[in-house]
Amino acid sequence: MAFNKWIERDAIVSKAVESLLQAKKFGLKTIVDATPINMGRDIDIICEVAEKSGVQIIASTGLYSVDEPFLFGWDLDRIVEQLIPEVTEGIQGTNIKAGIIKCATDAPEISETNKKLLQSAALLHKRTGLPITTHSSSVNKNGLSQQKILLDEGVEPRKLIIGHCGETTDLKYLESLLKKDCLIGLDRFGLDMMCPMKNRADTLINLCLKGYEKQIVLSHDYNSYIDWWPPDILPGFIQINAPKWSYHHIMEDVIPYLKNKGISNKQISTIMIDNPRRIFS
Repeated sequence: MAFNKWIERDAIVSKAVESLLQAKKFGLKTIVDATPINMGRDIDIICEVAEKSGVQIIASTGLYSVDEPFLFGWDLDRIVEQLIPEVTEGIQGTNIKAGIIKCATDAPEISETNKKLLQSAALLHKRTGLPITTHSSSVNKNGLSQQKILLDEGVEPRKLIIGHCGETTDLKYLESLLKKDCLIGLDRFGLDMMCPMKNRADTLINLCLKGYEKQIVLSHDYNSYIDWWPPDILPGFIQINAPKWSYHHIMEDVIPYLKNKGISNKQISTIMIDNPRRIFS
């Protein structure tokens, strides 16, 4: 098999623009593209999609939890020095600056290399003031270890989002994260094969009833293109397992559900508008 054309760029841009235009009809104005450097982030595509759709896209810097060979030899300062220009000057030779730092942990136990990446995210945060959003696993509860390392390194709790916390209904785990004053991301709405929408929404409702609405952000973890599976298989898989996965599922389906269950407009506005605004202030 010859990989002489890895992506169909024009098709990807077209799909992304069409998807965002659909979401704009429901009031969407801004999204965060949490693609880190070493997962195929392409600032030119992000810029083109933003311009054609009219949706503001906040780009990320930072590195995913992959044991890249260079990480074994680079110290923290060297890593951060490479990342700072993406915040202060621009990404990939453009004048578009990163607005958030992405870091990640997949394994239940944090390796030394992963710890270095988390520490580099913390150091970048302290030098630039950018917020941090993480990829974590609520199944193995590694968000707790992530959070401890980042907070111990001096990250401002209110600028830290422990991501992918929506795959669990374990309120004890979620509250243990929230009690450290950070935020959690219930950010995979639409991926029902991981956790059905009702379970995700009911968990959100329970957290709101406990007064945590100022520490929650919502999203879909939706993407217009991913190469993790063959392109001829992915559409059918999504249609069967995640037919609602999109940029607008929360606004079209989840918010009406929340309102029907007694969550107020003020609480929804806090989660959807005030919290993101505060994170980026």
